[in-house]
Amino acid sequence: MPGPGLRKVGAEPADLDSPGLLSGFFAAIQTLSAAGLVLAYHDRSDGGLFVTLLEMAFAGGTGVDVDITGLPGADESPLPVLFNEELGAVVQVRAADVERATALFAQQGWPALSFASARPAAGDRVLFRRGDETLFAESRARLRGIWSEDDHALQALRDDPACADEEQAARVDAGRPGLDRGADLRR
Repeated sequence: MPGPGLRKVGAEPADLDSPGLLSGFFAAIQTLSAAGLVLAYHDRSDGGLFVTLLEMAFAGGTGVDVDITGLPGADESPLPVLFNEELGAVVQVRAADVERATALFAQQGWPALSFASARPAAGDRVLFRRGDETLFAESRARLRGIWSEDDHALQALRDDPACADEEQAARVDAGRPGLDRGADLRR
């Protein structure tokens, strides 16, 4: 049974057409990690790029500015670009390291599959756009509140409701810092 949303199920599941690309991706990630260049990593699976970037913004306690221009298919329709669940990942590196990271992925067979399309943004705004066209804009705190409604409801039933309310309030506090690996990700 299809889930909520578009209520559509694709005809083909995500698959791995070129196993060599996966080993090349792993090698690139290992090299980037050993060099201290990886600030954050998240696989793109359930929910696609849209959900992956939201979850990263939630964890980082920061806004995000995403421009899908240049991603394959973005000029046709943003929905498949943002919500496809094909194999993929989001790797966050400092702006100064984007060229180095992209070159490393290219060396491992990923020249046409690596894109710089998102960056953390100061404040609480989550923005998805295609060039100057805004596709989606919302407060991260509001989205986090919606995202965690079920967790909050279950916790309130299971635990002390006042404690559940305190935790939910902390989740949706736009000023609360997120995870930080020692770098100011808002720059």
